[in-house]
Amino acid sequence: MSHAAQDDDDSPPGGHAAKAEGWVVTFADMMSLLMSFFVLMLSFSEQDSAKFKEVGGSLERAFGVQREIVSYEIPKGTSIVAKEFSPGKPSPTVLNEVRQKTTDENKLTLDFDEKRIPMQGAEGRDVSQGGREKGISSQEMAAIQKSKEQKRIEITETLAKTLAKEIMQGLIEIEAKDQRIVIRVLEQGSFADGDDTIQPSFIPILNKISTFLDLVPGEIDIAGHTDDTPVSNRQYRSNWDLSAGRAIAVARYLTEDRDVNKNRIVILGYGDARPLYPNDTKENRLRNRRVEITLIQGDNPSYEPANFPVDADKVKKQVREIYVNPSTKNAQDKPVNVE
Repeated sequence: MSHAAQDDDDSPPGGHAAKAEGWVVTFADMMSLLMSFFVLMLSFSEQDSAKFKEVGGSLERAFGVQREIVSYEIPKGTSIVAKEFSPGKPSPTVLNEVRQKTTDENKLTLDFDEKRIPMQGAEGRDVSQGGREKGISSQEMAAIQKSKEQKRIEITETLAKTLAKEIMQGLIEIEAKDQRIVIRVLEQGSFADGDDTIQPSFIPILNKISTFLDLVPGEIDIAGHTDDTPVSNRQYRSNWDLSAGRAIAVARYLTEDRDVNKNRIVILGYGDARPLYPNDTKENRLRNRRVEITLIQGDNPSYEPANFPVDADKVKKQVREIYVNPSTKNAQDKPVNVE
């Protein structure tokens, strides 16, 4: 038997087809190893999102892909990076945190910054908010209030002594109400019936009152009043006109002739709206026809209350009774005795 025949006899079943399958197995093993290698490389790699978006945007523009998406929210700060932009590595920056502040619609009241305005009391100390911030006790507050009331009584008594003669004659009435001192001037001797012209006999009384008003600070309200008898003529169309005219006449004399600060004066005309007594008798109507000069002290925005002791003798020395000549209106000072 020859060697060729022997080789043919020793070959495995299948011949050359069986030998060809050996390299396929080796190739498959190599491909598996390569795939594992690239998977590992991909897993350990870092992707730059900015460059990825840039490449994606470039491809989108190159292939003509365009998508319009309607946005109903404000952009959150992320967008496709422009082609010309070369992104860098982001680094954290310390910034103040800014948040949007919204208003509570269910809130019924608004918050205001409370501004405290100090008020000086008679002793020169802050007495606002009960004086607690300045360490003033309730006993000290009561003492301050009592001191103010005592000074108000002294002022009223001084005025009453100054106008004692006119009070005895029934021309003047004085009344103290809380922080108000009311000087009530009756029509008798001050104005003619149905007229707003000041009578000469009323001038000395106004001079005494003006001197007192100069010594004591505060707002001055001048109010005219009438009875319920209707007034209708060419000069006055109603009781309001007459009452306001009398108040204006008094205010004009005090400011122009006696130099009382006009910024302190408020003119009021009530007509017959505020009677003191029922208009059922002649005497009551006479008492309702009046001009009231009210000195207001206390928590006034423009004038502080008098916080000094009033010397009655000093006031009486400064009060002068002025005799006016109706033709020349020349004044001559003469001390008045009010004792």
